[in-house]
Amino acid sequence: MQLLKVLARVLEYPTEELQASQDALVAAVLEDSRLPRQNKEQLLRCVEKLCDGDLLDLQEAYVAPSIRAGRRPCCCSNTCTANPATVARPWWT
Repeated sequence: MQLLKVLARVLEYPTEELQASQDALVAAVLEDSRLPRQNKEQLLRCVEKLCDGDLLDLQEAYVAPSIRAGRRPCCCSNTCTANPATVARPWWT
């Protein structure tokens, strides 16, 4: 279960809290016996990159694909006013 939490943290928006939790994330990955060695190494590299990288650069990289696609980085409603094609469109269309 801890490994799933690590994966969730790696996929979320980069924050100072995430970077400060590097030791706990690494420990959870190393303790898991189900993940193959190669995958552990890949995940640990990802954790290292997220925790040791420049926070602003990481945050920019996180939101850049949404901005290039014409969407807001986070759209919590059923419509997105940043993209005229989706304004006032219900979620089921």
